[in-house]
Amino acid sequence: MQEQPGKNGKYGEKDWKNERERLTGTRLAAIKATGQHRALPQRPPGMTRLTAPPDTPRVARPQRQTMPSNTVRRRMILLGSVFTVAAIIACAVGALLAKGMLQSSGPATVVSDFFSAASSKNYEQAYQDLGPAITIRLNQQDFTKQAQDLDQRYGPITDYKEVANSATNHDNSQSYMFTITRSKLTKSYTLRIILQQDLNEGWKISDYGTSLGPNVGQ
Repeated sequence: MQEQPGKNGKYGEKDWKNERERLTGTRLAAIKATGQHRALPQRPPGMTRLTAPPDTPRVARPQRQTMPSNTVRRRMILLGSVFTVAAIIACAVGALLAKGMLQSSGPATVVSDFFSAASSKNYEQAYQDLGPAITIRLNQQDFTKQAQDLDQRYGPITDYKEVANSATNHDNSQSYMFTITRSKLTKSYTLRIILQQDLNEGWKISDYGTSLGPNVGQ
């Protein structure tokens, strides 16, 4: 290695010392320069600081629709058949019960309903208690006119009582004797009522004489 001359043409001990100090200072400055950390960005003034991240709405996952299996379909058909049969049975039972109640309605109840409707001038309801033996020859209008004429002449029916021990039974017919009281009559009169039992409609009045009024001579 060739020596570079100093002031006297050669490096002296002082020159080498100065050179080492210069090189050392340069290296230290370079090391410090490369070891500096980058400055962190600062938040602008006035900006609100978030303590928690904003809520992100979650989209529901679409549900996959499954087609009903053959087993489910068979069960539905079976249940529908059971309900249909049950409804038919219920309707049949209801019809039988209604028919039984109609037939079990006693003749005395029918007579009481008939006189109750006639006394309240509900002639349409009273006509419903008459059987075919009367309705075949007397329609509802004629019956109503006949009853109205009697009410006008003798007054409406104010009382009706069954005569004791007057009920008689013969096969499918029943008869009663009733004492009738009207508002314009000073004396009551008797009226025989005959009922006939019908298999479909139960007990119906088949005869009450020529009219609901008093007979001549009573």
